[in-house]
Amino acid sequence: MTRRTQLSRGARLLGGYLGIPLLNAVSPLLALPAIAHTAGAEGWAAIAIGQSLGGAAGVLVELGWGSPAPSASPARPAATSPRPTRPD
Repeated sequence: MTRRTQLSRGARLLGGYLGIPLLNAVSPLLALPAIAHTAGAEGWAAIAIGQSLGGAAGVLVELGWGSPAPSASPARPAATSPRPTRPD
């Protein structure tokens, strides 16, 4: 692989890695004024509440709350852990 090909591949990977977060950051700035213009103050309030609840739910999902498995599994001694069985 040549150096130019490596740089091109690296730039493509970096662009793909940064593209989605950039789109996520810019899309509300473009869409919300148009939605607020058509839906009015009530629509703007509904969107703000929906985004707030969605952000809070995202934090809960990201931290794994509601699922005891990530924290309970390492604390269990190996002798009491269930052994995987192979179906016959």
